[in-house]
Amino acid sequence: MDDFAVIIFVVFVVAVTTSLVPAVAGLSLDDDTKQKKALLSLVFAVIQALMAAFGFVVGRLFMHLVGSIANYVVGGLFLFVAAKMIYDSMQVLKAKRLYTAMDFKDVALIAVMSSLNTFMASLATPIINPTGKWMLLVFLLAAFAWAFAFVNIKYTPKMLKTTAFVQFSGGVFMAVVAFLYMFGNLIVNF
Repeated sequence: MDDFAVIIFVVFVVAVTTSLVPAVAGLSLDDDTKQKKALLSLVFAVIQALMAAFGFVVGRLFMHLVGSIANYVVGGLFLFVAAKMIYDSMQVLKAKRLYTAMDFKDVALIAVMSSLNTFMASLATPIINPTGKWMLLVFLLAAFAWAFAFVNIKYTPKMLKTTAFVQFSGGVFMAVVAFLYMFGNLIVNF
């Protein structure tokens, strides 16, 4: 991968992991310690990375079918995820996408639900990053950073606007990346 493709890949990962922001925002901890905040963030990050790995493996199984239309497959998947993220951000603004967790099982379920966008987008990662090199680490770091930044924020109108804005921005960046893959010459023949 050349430098520009690496930058686009990192932007893609940071954008797609914003879908976990509404899920972690407002999740409160019994006691507000940095250790529990870090543990909760790590749970979200690990599940995001696992879903990215699962998407990569499933995408790898079907990569041979796309061949000459790979750029449109990548762009289409990314546009679908971008549209879903933008729609979800509007739902957050209407306070229809808020989560509460009573125990660790609830947290794990919320983490899996928030990582479905990551799975969908990761189906295309074998095309844009055929080796998968560094993929899990980048997903893990980006997801941990987003989760740590937004865990345990109090529910206020400003928090709703902030989380919606972050997810909306992620969707817009995903759309830009989708168009770059569809119409820019970023995909190498495999």
